[in-house]
Amino acid sequence: MPKILFVGRSNRPSLSRLPQRARPVCGNLTILCSRGDFLDSTGFFDRKLYWFETEKYGKLLWRATSLLKLCLVLMDQRPEVIVFGDEASLKLASVINTLGLTHLLPLPPGTKKALRLALPPKKHYRQYFNRVENHSLVDSLGLRCPRGRALHAVEDGLSFLSESPSGMVIKLDSTVAGEGVYMCHSPADVVTVFETLDVGHGPILAQDWLNGPLGFYTFSAFEGKLLSGHAAIKREGHMGCTGPSSLIEIINYPEMSLAAERLAEALHLSGLYGIDFILDETTKAAFVIEFNPRPTQTSHLDSALTDYVRAMVKGSSKVSEAEAVPELEPGAKVALYPQEWQRLGRAPQACDIILDIPLEDPSLIAAFEDVWRAGAPGKPAWGLGV
Repeated sequence: MPKILFVGRSNRPSLSRLPQRARPVCGNLTILCSRGDFLDSTGFFDRKLYWFETEKYGKLLWRATSLLKLCLVLMDQRPEVIVFGDEASLKLASVINTLGLTHLLPLPPGTKKALRLALPPKKHYRQYFNRVENHSLVDSLGLRCPRGRALHAVEDGLSFLSESPSGMVIKLDSTVAGEGVYMCHSPADVVTVFETLDVGHGPILAQDWLNGPLGFYTFSAFEGKLLSGHAAIKREGHMGCTGPSSLIEIINYPEMSLAAERLAEALHLSGLYGIDFILDETTKAAFVIEFNPRPTQTSHLDSALTDYVRAMVKGSSKVSEAEAVPELEPGAKVALYPQEWQRLGRAPQACDIILDIPLEDPSLIAAFEDVWRAGAPGKPAWGLGV
């Protein structure tokens, strides 16, 4: 069985759930993370390594030492499957491609292949991380998407808003959990956003605001071919209406899987990804609003990761039906842990809801509850509800 390396630079609950999912299909599991992250708390690993703690000395030194650490880990661990859990680690690792280090590092062929597949191809780099470029790609593929425009200045935003009867959304690159997403319904909203943003690095994306629930498709792909995935709709969320889902319902939505197939082929994707949609209230059409070039908060719910690992081992996207069995049927409602517990301040009570709790990973549960207590001093522990 292959060696797997998980790399995280951002403290996200979603990535910390994947090592448990990977354990049955890996021979050795290594984690590279920051001390104190949720990924640092999981008990499912063979070896845990940490980034150099150089943040306080400036961004340039931090990036240089982080790149050095990643190269050292790759040479030492020689993984055959690599999962980058966030945009920060993915962008850092992409420097290896940019500098041509992949061919210079003394790595075995399996590790070089794993690194090549885990990173965006050079020609698609901006379409991975730049919202404007990604929106243009989605539109060019003939997929439904809101009307969008690149904004260079506040005047562009005011002009776009005047043509948007329901308002608009301004999005920064690499948004997560609602951060970097701004809803604008008046000229004053647009002015306020631009007063707080630094747009000197390039244009930012504006999209028409669409009325309808948020849907998403979480999937894995190998060399441009869709392996497996699931569609879901956001039933509840926390951290505002643009924040992450906390209660979801699995749905059957062929239009979503078709969008994933086309994006996987166009970007030659290999790994775990997610696409966000707005489902039109009237027509039920699925409009692509965002592509996430990383695992999302429901990537651990099905066989997406294990299918990807098997595809890497076989060198083929043809995963047998026996391996790619959907684990959640349409209509299943899932309370995501710890998000729904945070929203309610307690364990969910409904009997028809699946409680997504990592019971086999008590150290991770303890880390989640420590964060809850720190953010809600004096309140009792929320309990698991099982």
